[in-house]
Amino acid sequence: MAKIPFISLGKGDSETAAMAVPVFSGSEGMIGALAVSGPLTRFTPEKLVSIRPLLLDFGERLSISLASSQYLQARS
Repeated sequence: MAKIPFISLGKGDSETAAMAVPVFSGSEGMIGALAVSGPLTRFTPEKLVSIRPLLLDFGERLSISLASSQYLQARS
């Protein structure tokens, strides 16, 4: 399994960066993703470190609200 959050720094577009976590539903498995994206120049190492725990927390909250334990398994 891939390590989350997923991070893309200039891969699809050389000037765009993104960080994302999966969102799960208890009955449907992975149903989407929660992402933060923007200009690559704004995704400094310090910014990535500060965004990571917030994104993980909100992805977990959203998945839990959809009654899923799969998020916790993917995160470990």
